[in-house]
Amino acid sequence: MRGPIPDILYPIHDRSKQVNIYGVTAMKHTDLMRKERDLRKARKKAERLESTGSEARSVGDYIDELHDIFFFNELKIYNYTDNEDIMDLFMDMKEELPEKQWDNVIRKAVRKTKVQEKDEAINYLLEFLKEC
Repeated sequence: MRGPIPDILYPIHDRSKQVNIYGVTAMKHTDLMRKERDLRKARKKAERLESTGSEARSVGDYIDELHDIFFFNELKIYNYTDNEDIMDLFMDMKEELPEKQWDNVIRKAVRKTKVQEKDEAINYLLEFLKEC
């Protein structure tokens, strides 16, 4: 008589989960660590919200929002001239971020589009920001 069947893991094509011979899924160590990190980030954000009372947007949030507003292809950005959504975002950004971060937000958002004609858009948006 043999002992219990060993708990051998057989990989499946998903690679994020593995199934043992009993059909039970087991998470990889890296997935567990990622979930723990995400949970710590969420807790830290919740604590920050409780202490400050409001959710302040970061520089990265403004970069992502500005990038999402843009309509572009591989050559240029099309809708940055006189766009009301961009003007509203700039007004919020002026209230919440220090002035030295404004240029950074515009440059990184335009660079994130990976268009060829970046300089024209950056210069126009910087002038537009000063007018708001």
